[in-house]
Amino acid sequence: TWIGLSDSGSESKWHWIDGRPVGKALWGPGQPDNTRSPDDGEDFAALLPDDRLDDLPASRQLPFLLQWTEKSANQGSIAAQLSRTGEAFRRKRTPTFPAGTRNIGGSRFLLVPQAVSWEEASAIAKAAGGHLAVPSSDAEAAWIRESLQKVLGGGDGCWVGGRLAGTASPQWTFVTDEKFEFVTWAPGQPHQGETPQPFLKVWRGVDGTFGFHGSSGGADQASYILVEWSAPSRRNMPSREDLRKQHAGVSDWLVEQREETSDREKVSFQRWKRRHDKNVEDFADDVNSEADTARRQEARALENIAKEFTNAIKKEGRIPDKINPIAERFVGRIHQKFLKKQKGIWEDYHPEFAEARERYLSDVGAEMERRKKTGDPKGAAYLSRELKAAAEKDYFMRILDGEFP
Repeated sequence: TWIGLSDSGSESKWHWIDGRPVGKALWGPGQPDNTRSPDDGEDFAALLPDDRLDDLPASRQLPFLLQWTEKSANQGSIAAQLSRTGEAFRRKRTPTFPAGTRNIGGSRFLLVPQAVSWEEASAIAKAAGGHLAVPSSDAEAAWIRESLQKVLGGGDGCWVGGRLAGTASPQWTFVTDEKFEFVTWAPGQPHQGETPQPFLKVWRGVDGTFGFHGSSGGADQASYILVEWSAPSRRNMPSREDLRKQHAGVSDWLVEQREETSDREKVSFQRWKRRHDKNVEDFADDVNSEADTARRQEARALENIAKEFTNAIKKEGRIPDKINPIAERFVGRIHQKFLKKQKGIWEDYHPEFAEARERYLSDVGAEMERRKKTGDPKGAAYLSRELKAAAEKDYFMRILDGEFP
């Protein structure tokens, strides 16, 4: 029979839900043995037929005992347990977490069935020494998703620790100031309509859709609160560079990203450019030399051809793949020689170019997704256009050359 005794959230620290410790004499022989089970260990106590206690997993289907106290407040309520936990944190004592608390990689989570506004939910979590839950890792995100999928019915939600911050260009942020990551939005989210939805919840729609969802924050928007107690060392905090980029406008971010890319890839790009430009110059010199040594009656034609090539090269910065028939007659052999060399120079550089472009596209794509998740659709659309443009060779070459196409 289930009774109010647990060590959930504080392994091997057994306590009654009214805060009192449990006497060792109450346990059965060899108990509690804290045997690991597929459903997260044996963190709850049950009364055996011989009136001794045994620790069992929460998934066991057992009858339960209820208790009412007439002369004092219920010290076993969720509210009372949260209050004692908060008091322990304020007094800098080792806390006893409420029954039902789960330890996920060192962070503690507790699902509280209570319909209040987001602001009230946040205040409840803070008073208990914690905060509304945020996913700091893939493991935490998976646990939040799987746990809430089990309890949320259609049209119901659970408050978590995210909200829109900022006025001119609001973005989604976590209450812990961690990176806004490990968030899987429900279809159609984040909301971009005229009605503000600046508070974050996990939501299951009446049609079964599930995921993170913006909300107006009212008490009718969620029936649960997910409280978390996390150590700062376990949080997914941004670096100074992350913060600088996070608060930059999208155009400023892109300028910085292009500059970083140009600087990072400078050595290989400049090595290719020197070889390429030298080949182009040598080609122009050979064309001019051919014109100088031609017979008198052909000199005028070759002079015009030389000018044509010089102008084309200045404009395009490369040897053209094809030349006109007249030019082919006079400098066809020279053209093929230097064109072949130009292609060889490019083939030598192409693997480094492809890697550089892939890095750039990856960085821009990651920032585009971040802006989507943090509620900046205009910035995401701006970067989407950059992704498409930078996939083109000539466009990305200009970025590598320090230009801003």
